Amino acid sequence: MKNSLLLVFWLLFLIPPFLSAQISKKGLVAHYLFNADAKDASGNNNNGLISGGVFPTKDRFNNDCGAMKFNGSDGYIHVPHSKSLSSPQSEYTIALWFKALDGSEYSDLQWMTICCKSNIRDETSTSPQFRLQSTRYTVSMNTDFTENFDHKIEFNKWYHYAVTYDGDYCRVYLNNKEIVNWAYKTEFSPNQLAMEIGRDLPGIIEYFCGVMDELVIYDRALSQREITSLYNNQSEKTSKKPCGFSPPITIPKKNLNPKKENSSNVITQSLTSNSSNNEPCSSHPTFVNEDTIEYQQIVVVDNPNIKLLFYDAEKEDGDIVSINFNGAWVLERYHLKRKSTQKPKQLNLSLIPNFENYIFTKAWNLGSIPPNTLTIEIIDSNSNKPPRIVNIKSDIGRSGAIKLIYKP
Repeated sequence: MKNSLLLVFWLLFLIPPFLSAQISKKGLVAHYLFNADAKDASGNNNNGLISGGVFPTKDRFNNDCGAMKFNGSDGYIHVPHSKSLSSPQSEYTIALWFKALDGSEYSDLQWMTICCKSNIRDETSTSPQFRLQSTRYTVSMNTDFTENFDHKIEFNKWYHYAVTYDGDYCRVYLNNKEIVNWAYKTEFSPNQLAMEIGRDLPGIIEYFCGVMDELVIYDRALSQREITSLYNNQSEKTSKKPCGFSPPITIPKKNLNPKKENSSNVITQSLTSNSSNNEPCSSHPTFVNEDTIEYQQIVVVDNPNIKLLFYDAEKEDGDIVSINFNGAWVLERYHLKRKSTQKPKQLNLSLIPNFENYIFTKAWNLGSIPPNTLTIEIIDSNSNKPPRIVNIKSDIGRSGAIKLIYKP
């Protein structure tokens, strides 16, 4: 028995602090791991709906699909109102890991629009109920509280950021250090509005340009010790990242079937907006696995619901492609034939309004006449206009792509 106790003691002593660090469940309202989705891990079911330019990207541990990138122009996550989301009224904590990116309208201010408990334009005492919005010079918790200070951050660098309010003081932490505090006394007036992550709609609309990960919201003020626990927690370093992201579209998501293929030919989808360390804001992925995505055309359509036909309009030479629409694989290892030889594969797609929807291809070979060529026929059944014919050329290591735009 004595030996067993000694063994337990030494095991506890040897466990690194970052492995034993736990996320406190007391007062936890929402917890977003952003592992290629906007699901709430708190148990409160505050799951989000992705809108516009929000894409999975690498996290601070360099794991693919471990964080979410916001494009700074139209990307945000909508979280429907719930009783738990209204619970931060006398205290709150909002904390996350973030990486600010250059290239947005407010880059000079290093604008950080994290979350806002409102989805209407009016800014009042109840809209928003609460928010976390910061710039290099300010931090804001609601309509009434916006304080000035200077906390310059660098682009393309990960930071842990936390703001707490205990009913008497607002405290700001950067990388586990309390950098400023203010005396403040108020109540957050509850509302029945949705929460938005990455967009602050009341007053002037602001979007977040950067990457977020491990966002937590509490209805109480965490202690310094609890902030340290969040900062030291590295449980996401080795957690499974389900690469295979799909925005909220009406077609079902399909994954490529790896059966009967060599491991070198199997796609494990990993969309990123840029693979470099100095990535700008971008609303579209520029890499998929090791392939560069090359956008070759922009097509404007009059109807959000379109029909697409896929075939080889040139000499039939054995081209094989897989096709991705808005982050979801919708056609896998399709052998392209001439339209006169074989009835083309047909897909009915619904476009996201006011967004640059995209289609890119994965070339599995180059056929006997390089490069790999795909013809897409775009049909609008509600229009008398003739079908649009678009050609996409792809190569090994280079995925051809187009953008599709529908503006109501």
